[in-house]
Amino acid sequence: MLNFVGQSSISAVSLASQYSNILFMVYYGLGTGATMLCAQYYGKGDRKAIQVVEGIALRFSILISAGFAGLALAFPRGLMRIFTEDEELIVLGASYLRCLSVAYLCWGVIEVYLAVLRSVGQVMISTAMNVLAFSLNILLNAVFIFGLFGAPRLGAAGVAIATSLSRVVELLACLGVSALGKGIKLNFRYLFVRNKLLFRDFVRLSLPAMANDMIWGAAFSMYSVILGHLSSDAVAANSFIVVVRNFGTILCFGLASAGGILLGNVIGENKLEEARQDASRLMRLSV
Repeated sequence: MLNFVGQSSISAVSLASQYSNILFMVYYGLGTGATMLCAQYYGKGDRKAIQVVEGIALRFSILISAGFAGLALAFPRGLMRIFTEDEELIVLGASYLRCLSVAYLCWGVIEVYLAVLRSVGQVMISTAMNVLAFSLNILLNAVFIFGLFGAPRLGAAGVAIATSLSRVVELLACLGVSALGKGIKLNFRYLFVRNKLLFRDFVRLSLPAMANDMIWGAAFSMYSVILGHLSSDAVAANSFIVVVRNFGTILCFGLASAGGILLGNVIGENKLEEARQDASRLMRLSV
């Protein structure tokens, strides 16, 4: 849609969205640790341990999200200067980051909760939440980018507003599912529950995964840092290439996540030999 607005808008949003990509890798790392632990305790039938692990993961995600949101709200121009010296791109990207700060706060809670739901077999709920958010995001993008239905024509800032609104709706939907469903709850009281054993296991599993994913995400962001200091033409061209790359990346992430959940369930049931066989099958499937 931004292609119809202008090349500068495409370039600015492409550069500013690198922070979202890094955040996604952070949440994926936290979700990996939470998924492995929750899947094992689901296999054991220990629901309370799952809630405690969810609370531990939320502590990390909310703290990190608040940090990113604070920087995006208070120092958006400084964040953009890391990627480019073009004043037009800095102005457009800064407005995008400032509006996106709300989405960062919601996203941290959503991703942890949906990761926990997937780990206990409630995959369709997670899929429905994502479909809701993405569909609403596409609709609101069109509304705010092009000024449909009497809305202001906001261009690049409209992308961030659409994303933030869709994330708020998705978070409210998650709270509704939690309140009305009989499964795992999105219960913020578990943020304050202390369990040294589970905390140690979570840190042992999640932090290395999170560090690995953050390094991986930051390394890819370096492409944008280099291109952003060359020209807006290079940034715009790269933004289209990234879309293609992301299809393959998400496919691999989905396969890895599904495999981790299945293996965690089997390990939780203490079926180690079956887990080894399943791991071999997953390796063959991935190849």
